[in-house]
Amino acid sequence: SGLCMPEIAAMGAIERLDLMLNDAMYGILFRDINPKRTLLDQYFARMINAYAGIEIQTGEDNYLTTSDAVEKAYTVTASQLLNESFALMSGVKPEKMGLGHAHEIDPEFENSFSYELAHAMLSRELFPAAPVKYMPPTKFASGNIFKTHLMDAMFNFIGQLTGQGVQLLGMMTEAIHTPHLVDRSLAIENAQYLFRAVK
Repeated sequence: SGLCMPEIAAMGAIERLDLMLNDAMYGILFRDINPKRTLLDQYFARMINAYAGIEIQTGEDNYLTTSDAVEKAYTVTASQLLNESFALMSGVKPEKMGLGHAHEIDPEFENSFSYELAHAMLSRELFPAAPVKYMPPTKFASGNIFKTHLMDAMFNFIGQLTGQGVQLLGMMTEAIHTPHLVDRSLAIENAQYLFRAVK
């Protein structure tokens, strides 16, 4: 995202990357980058990615880390629809569109799990061919590693239940320090358990 997207896409194509972040909206909304310039860059970069068969990933999850995930859920859906349209114009096939969203509703909010499930289902239904990118809860991760690990398990459950295509893993120590290898190992175990249990 940001500047030099076509150049980075070309390097990614040469190196045969599997997937690449490619989203102009983040730079426009959060970094004050010139909209015309970055949308043109994104268009050309996505043409390169489409030709090279590289899956693109979009950054809608950023919208929910900076605002209320219930009140602003529509911004994610609107951006997903825009990103799908821009990707199709660039020649990107639906199965190469990792349209993003995130599990970022305040866990203290009543029925938060139901809202998270509904939003994940909406993304899956709107984009049935796309490998939807699902980001873990980070905004409400705290020093309570047990609660954070439980939140990550609920995230993994929803991701598996709704068939999210690309699921990143939550780290229980994320709010405390840069996760160690053991933290990453526990995150993988958490996901593997849920992925086996919910087929």
